Amino acid sequence: MGKAACLLLLFWLVTALNPAWGREINAGDWVYLQDQNYDIDKVRGISSGWQRSHWAGPNLGFTFNPYWFRLTLPANSLASGSWYLWVHNAILTDLRFYLERDGRLMPVDSSLDTRLPAFRFQVNPDSEYRLYLWVNSATALQLPTELVTEQTLLSQRETQDAILGVFLGVLLAMMLYNLVLYIIVRDRNFILYVLHAGALMLFVCSWQGVGAQYLWPGWPGFQDRSVGMSTFAVIAFSMWFCGGFLNIKKDNFKPI
Repeated sequence: MGKAACLLLLFWLVTALNPAWGREINAGDWVYLQDQNYDIDKVRGISSGWQRSHWAGPNLGFTFNPYWFRLTLPANSLASGSWYLWVHNAILTDLRFYLERDGRLMPVDSSLDTRLPAFRFQVNPDSEYRLYLWVNSATALQLPTELVTEQTLLSQRETQDAILGVFLGVLLAMMLYNLVLYIIVRDRNFILYVLHAGALMLFVCSWQGVGAQYLWPGWPGFQDRSVGMSTFAVIAFSMWFCGGFLNIKKDNFKPI
């Protein structure tokens, strides 16, 4: 269990401390508004009621309400060419992206087929842009985002996918190794470790969007529940394994 925890910590540190290079989004850049059955045309006409985010990545916690988010990019704040709004959260239930250029609503490309949502838009010089996101989430509504060029997105995506692949590969190898030990030794602790590592793998796949992209595509309802289910499974199997490995029984505790 200690090795798996160290691997998870290493993976988190590498991905968290390896941000993409692009246009930085600061606290207060995003403004947000609770949705009241607004469509995009209605939202574009609303000038009051918007709240500024206190974080570069807005965090509204657990909420049953969808929200509109708006990011204004002044003219010449981005270099000309293809840019992406990269959302570093794979467990948001539903996102819809809209683009306004110089006050006109523009057609947008569909999200890039990645683990993490990425919305492409073309930047022309001397134009002001407003990016709108409609976000609904069955989990905590957190919106960490970056504005990156296509080259940066592709290179960073390859690096992060390679790190994730190594992590999952090592975790799978540990599961198979302990499964073989269980078959040979018939010690229940080995199969408990396999279940713990499997739950940890399910958690990482849900958290990083691997499950939604490859394992259960088209099942958004399961994706919404997978993080909570896997978190509970990790805690349950790790406690069960620790209790068996340390031979903890109720007789070990003296009555108060």
